[in-house]
Amino acid sequence: MSGHLRTLWIRALRTVLGWLTRPSVQGADKIDNARTCYVLANRSDADLAMLDLVARREGLAPPGDPIPDCPTRQRVLFLSSGSRRLLRRNLIRSYAERVRYLEANMHELRDLNLELIAVTVFWSRAPAKERALFRVLLSENWRFTSRLRRLAMLLFNRRHIRVQFGTPVALLDTVDGQSSDHQIARRIARLMRVQFKNQRSAMLGPNLSHRTTMINRIVNSRDVRAAIDVEAAHSNRSTRKVRNSARRDATKIVSDMSHVTVRVLDRLLGWFWNRIYDGIDMTGVDQLQAFAERYTLVYVPCHRSHVDYLLVSYILYQRGLMIPHVAAGDNLDMPLIGGVLRRAGAFFMRRSFRDDPLYSAIFSEYVFQMLQRGSPIEFFIEGGRSRTGRLLRPKTGLLRVTLESQHRGMDRPIAFVPVYVGYEKLIEAGSYQQELRGSKKKKERASDVLKSTRLIRQSFGKVTVNFGQPVVLDEQLDLTANPSPQRISQLGDLLLQQINSYASVNPINLVALVTLCTPKLAIDEAALVQQIECYTAMLREQRSAITITPLSGKEVIAQAESLNLLTRETHAFGDVLSHDPSSAALMTWYRNNVMHTLALPSLIACLIVNRRRRITIGKLREMVRTVYPYLCSELYIAAPESTDETLEAWLTRMGDQGLLKRTADSIAPPAGDSEDNFRLRLLAGIVRQTLERFFIVIALLKHAGQNQLDQPTLEDRCQNVAEQMSRFHGLNSPEFFDPQLFHGFVGSLLGQGAIARDAHGKISFTPLVSEVVRAASTVLTPEFRHAVLRAHLKMDALQSVA
Repeated sequence: MSGHLRTLWIRALRTVLGWLTRPSVQGADKIDNARTCYVLANRSDADLAMLDLVARREGLAPPGDPIPDCPTRQRVLFLSSGSRRLLRRNLIRSYAERVRYLEANMHELRDLNLELIAVTVFWSRAPAKERALFRVLLSENWRFTSRLRRLAMLLFNRRHIRVQFGTPVALLDTVDGQSSDHQIARRIARLMRVQFKNQRSAMLGPNLSHRTTMINRIVNSRDVRAAIDVEAAHSNRSTRKVRNSARRDATKIVSDMSHVTVRVLDRLLGWFWNRIYDGIDMTGVDQLQAFAERYTLVYVPCHRSHVDYLLVSYILYQRGLMIPHVAAGDNLDMPLIGGVLRRAGAFFMRRSFRDDPLYSAIFSEYVFQMLQRGSPIEFFIEGGRSRTGRLLRPKTGLLRVTLESQHRGMDRPIAFVPVYVGYEKLIEAGSYQQELRGSKKKKERASDVLKSTRLIRQSFGKVTVNFGQPVVLDEQLDLTANPSPQRISQLGDLLLQQINSYASVNPINLVALVTLCTPKLAIDEAALVQQIECYTAMLREQRSAITITPLSGKEVIAQAESLNLLTRETHAFGDVLSHDPSSAALMTWYRNNVMHTLALPSLIACLIVNRRRRITIGKLREMVRTVYPYLCSELYIAAPESTDETLEAWLTRMGDQGLLKRTADSIAPPAGDSEDNFRLRLLAGIVRQTLERFFIVIALLKHAGQNQLDQPTLEDRCQNVAEQMSRFHGLNSPEFFDPQLFHGFVGSLLGQGAIARDAHGKISFTPLVSEVVRAASTVLTPEFRHAVLRAHLKMDALQSVA
């Protein structure tokens, strides 16, 4: 075909594609039009026409335009010539063939200041399946394409076409004065080949094994065969029966991802989100493309709703990334629902299998097989959904399995992606509210899906999904040996800290941070507006990855009222905004999502608000250094590089807001009867209950004396005291007497060396305990301190009678 006829043919093909398709584009923003030269893997008319269409729509230089300083050459190169026949496969050419094809173009281009852009056109989002011949025609096969298959994909996938632009490669960087055209061509072919492979891996993932193939691979693996032999010997069953049992377990675990199911859910979820949410805000997802090309990604979101994993997969699919295989509890493997989730990428696991070595070997092998072939996975490091809004202590079982897989040897390193999901109104709010009042957790049922259709009549505000900077495993652990339980636990804490580092502070979080700190859960509108704007101003001044709502104080209140999470009472002296006691318990969930963002300024407020005399900066630093590490541990706050510098920055922000008075070497709270003092007390209220819980533990240790209590007894008595305080002193916060929080704080005291256990498990403590009890007189009210002491004495009396 002559050059003129070919130009007309590409133009006609571009016009047809423009009518039929709606391609999405990734990476076009990185291109410098003046220096661009596109590189396609094969000379494909369809790919070239699609590139031409997208380039014109995105305002880029069309591939048919001449290269600057070389008007005889167009802005496109091909790694191979491709096939000219309708049914002939476009086989990926051998390395030598690609080099020869590039070498023919190097003589004219080698000295030009060009940027080579690898461009891949994905005509389908479906990866090929081994032994799944029925689907091959419509899958984006890694090994070959043909015009007939492209036509079929165009007809059936015309709204799922994606054009991926790679990272620009400067041509002059590949050229030196000593290199021949052949050497330059080899260098470019290698660079482009890596980019094409990585683009496909990030978009499609690996070829998916047929489910039966994967199950056979697991059962026949060395570790599982060894576990089968051990189980057969211990249980006195035949190897054949144990192998069949292992196969049944593997069948219950393994996912069966179906692109058809994924596409249907994409449409269905898009409709559902539009009905219940005012929008989905997201940050950080664009950076994942580059990481997905180099690493096997493991997504670790916080877990606050069943919606979490649907949202994450939906966003990744919309942005052109391979959706992860998601670890789900076997309680979700229900009739109908389980099958849909399995075909959407879910794999199911028992809640606990520590005492079942065979099941553990099967599950570990499956995770290894997925990671080894480059499939992204997702799991919730907290285990279950948080009913309190706080991050739960990490469950390290799946983390351990992932690290062991890396230790066995993988082609690509693993990178963990922390994901923060924040809701303005939680879909499960009703059931959570019942559980916070003491009701038992309800078991999931298939009928719950039908009941969820009622949700489309409600509004749940906005939802925010923030993808954090990936944590590269090779940089965190020495993989020359299996990591110790302590290192695994440290990595779990690090991932939770990273999740919190990318928190989103939404309107409901802000309202809860203020209203729950008021004496009667009520505040006048002007004061609420002022305090909300105080918090947002201080948060915006710090340099962090936390996202903050752009709404003003009045707009924040309006949003909370529209979601029925705030009640307005009109009075002659002004409007009052409040919560009733039942909704206040739910609002603690929203406060706990983000209380870590203001933990340090709230601690500062607690340390100064009740002082009658000024406190020196040195003394304040000493007190913060003592207490703040325990707040960081409980709230999963990444420890600052310099606590003193962070403290200084917050003192400056608080001073700018009028929350403290400062001289060169000391600070004091505002006058006791001032509006600023009231605002300082509201700020102090954010972590006050946490400090009160700390005091309960410290006071009980001091009261009991050295080597009198073991850890379980200490934690049990602290929980009982806290429950009494909550009941008699109106502390409407269910997590105040959460046993896990006491267990975590006692663990932190042990870790920091403030307490120790003797050979009999009895606890001794350092002078720090006595110092904290004395310091509490300036932080906590006399009423609270005396009530805790009376509760301890009462428990002593009951114990002596028993």
